[in-house]
Order: sequence, then structure tokens, then C-alpha cells
Amino acid sequence: MFMKELCVVLVLWLSHTQASNWDHVRHTYIPVNITGRNCLYEHHNFSYEADTNETCEKLRCYAYERKVVKMTCVIPPSSCNLTLTGEFPDCCSHKCFNVSRNCLGSDNKLIEDGKNRSLVNPCRLEGCSGGIVTVLETCLGAGDSQCKPSLANETEPYPACCGAAVACTK
Repeated sequence: MFMKELCVVLVLWLSHTQASNWDHVRHTYIPVNITGRNCLYEHHNFSYEADTNETCEKLRCYAYERKVVKMTCVIPPSSCNLTLTGEFPDCCSHKCFNVSRNCLGSDNKLIEDGKNRSLVNPCRLEGCSGGIVTVLETCLGAGDSQCKPSLANETEPYPACCGAAVACTK
């Protein structure tokens, strides 16, 4: 009797540890062509699993169902980033930031507490301190409808998007 209980506990524990390694994984079922016992999917020809570590995903073949299960990383919450290190599924783990002290910049992207970020639109330098976003620097003539930058690279972040000079008409 004790051995049966021990066996049940061991199976439950193993299934829990296996599941916890896969918390950040999304499964997508894809119909595929089959040759013999192999699945054909995106230049991969495999009978059981195909690792694509360069993209942090795994493919599993179910030839009898004519399906491939594509396992990819779940998109992390906005306050987290994927680590993308290690083999699958470890590469799907998240590194999260202390959200209460971080800031959401004017471009709706996270700025870590104590860090600055150069933006493209609007062209300026923003900083985050204790959860408060501050505009640290802007272009000369910014906000003045009668001023236009000259030789500005509008696809590059601050200060390149400011341009070499500003021409204002009054």
C-alpha cells in the first residue's frame, strides 16, 4: 500500500515539475504533409521533434494525426522581457522589472528606473526616476509650429532627429 501511495506522489510531483518548466510556452497545432512517418514543415523533415534553438521554439510531429505542434514562447507581460538564453523551453523564461518604480514612456515602452531613453517621435530624451517620467532634453524649437529642423534624420532617435540647425519664421 505504501509503495502505491509513494508511486502516486512521485508521478504527481514529476508532472508538476515538468509542467512548471513549460509555463511560458504556447502550443499551436498546424496541419502538415506527411511522408511515411515524417512530418514536413517549413523546410524541416522529422519524425518526432525538431529543435530550432536559433528561434527558441520546438516542433513535435504527430504523423498519424497529420499535425505538427509548434511550441513557441508566450509573449511576456509588458514589464518583462524574454531571456532567450539556453535550450527550449528555458529560453522562454522571463526577466521582469520592478514595475512600481519603472515608467511608461511617451512611446508606451518601458523605461527602467534610473535609466534614460532617446526617442524618435517625439524627438527627445526621457528619463525615469522613481516611477516618474521626465523630459530631460528636447530639440531646439520643439513645439513651435513656425520652426523646422534642417538636416534632421527623422528615423533616428534623439539627438540625431533634431537636425543640425533650426529655421524659424516669425
